[in-house]
Amino acid sequence: MRIDDRALEALTEVVREDLPRFGRYRLVRELGRGGLGVVWLARDDSLQRLVALKIVSPEHRGEAQVTARLQHPRIAAVYEAGEGYIAMQYVDGRSLEGLTLPPKEAARVVRDAARVIQFAHEKGVVHRDVKPGNLMLSGDDVWVVDFGLSALRGAIAGTAAYMGPEQAAGAPPAPGDDVYALGATLRRLANGRGLEVIVAKATAEPARRYRTAGELADDLDRFVQGRLARWARRLWLPLAAAAVVAAFVLRPSDASRVEKAHQQLGPARQLVDEARLMLYKKGAAFSESFFKSLDKAAAGAQESLALHETSEGRYLLGRVHHLRGSYDEALAEYERALARGRSGPVLLAKARAYVDQAADAIAAGDEAQATWLLASARRIFDDVPGLSRRMKEAAIESELTEAWRRLAEGGAADWCAARVDRHEEFALVLGLAHLRAGDPEAAIGAFTKAIDARPNYWQAHLYRGAALEALGRRDFAQMEYDRALAIHPRYAKAWLARR
Repeated sequence: MRIDDRALEALTEVVREDLPRFGRYRLVRELGRGGLGVVWLARDDSLQRLVALKIVSPEHRGEAQVTARLQHPRIAAVYEAGEGYIAMQYVDGRSLEGLTLPPKEAARVVRDAARVIQFAHEKGVVHRDVKPGNLMLSGDDVWVVDFGLSALRGAIAGTAAYMGPEQAAGAPPAPGDDVYALGATLRRLANGRGLEVIVAKATAEPARRYRTAGELADDLDRFVQGRLARWARRLWLPLAAAAVVAAFVLRPSDASRVEKAHQQLGPARQLVDEARLMLYKKGAAFSESFFKSLDKAAAGAQESLALHETSEGRYLLGRVHHLRGSYDEALAEYERALARGRSGPVLLAKARAYVDQAADAIAAGDEAQATWLLASARRIFDDVPGLSRRMKEAAIESELTEAWRRLAEGGAADWCAARVDRHEEFALVLGLAHLRAGDPEAAIGAFTKAIDARPNYWQAHLYRGAALEALGRRDFAQMEYDRALAIHPRYAKAWLARR
């Protein structure tokens, strides 16, 4: 979408000289993040235009080559790709994440997205991560964004809630993966009845699924135009017959399916627990095998949920998203788990996701957003009497929430100093408080204490690098940024700082 001169002039007033830079790009605000990088709204000073700047690790630059092949009016164009970044056309709109729409509007949106996906398929590109968060509305126009996973090979990739069984099982990418994801997206967006038949056909087994995204778009177009009678019988009867056969002939008993679903969760739970332990394991490094383990865990949880919907399965998916740093998706799964019954561990995980989001907001200078997120975390502890007494971990998390709240409001130093021996995160917050107060030497001491307690604390290495840079010791700062990246190669803030 072209940004008119008036909008650009208005935004330029916000771009202060003290905002961080990435090469010739001036970073305005963070637009979003995922497993493959962070996207910033940035201004290209040399050409005086807004761009979406995606900070990625070098092995993910293939996204630029893939997207550059897709010259389509509803796919953001690639302007430039360099070491650790991709500069793309900025789409002034909002994603569909979290929205519910009337049936006809949901059908229109997914129809238009399916047309774009069909175009990509004709160019030999499978998106692999179609979901509401990767669809954007700009006025009435629907854009498809983030083709990052289309460039990856040899790994289970995608968002578990929108992955078909064959994609979750690690089969090679195929257009049917995107058709299934479009159907799952339609199911999530539509607020009301009328689209069940189309959703069922889009998410059916491969032999009964729409052959192409274009076919799906055609049926959605008929629905939007109100031509229901001409095609409903054609779609519904084969699906209904298949459902009857599956129910009475092909499916195992409910008890068997439930048992198999719980069996599927065991290995997935073990993979997530092992990944979490790596946060504290001395000398741990988050190589691609770490993320592949999370992909396998997500696939296992999704297979379990396909057999039998459980709170534990949703909680497990949330933990996977949380470990990847996808906090919005983690929160969505925690909400689905809690909808099936309150659970101390799920409530605690939800509060932690809010705190982790708030930490990112504080680092980006958005104290207002951080305050709201921390208040949301605090409400969990306040609304569930006895949570901190029942769970030892909840007691410390409650205090850590308070530490971040005090940091956002500017008064965390003394409070955290009295608690640094209890948990390394108090030392991290204390270091940030010193850094904000203009005392980088004291900050280095606090960050060092945090690293001594958790040697693979990549955030502490990043911030210790920032403190060293504030003292003018840029060579040592570079070493800290490199250390953060050695531990966590996908840590976008470290790539940005290193740049």
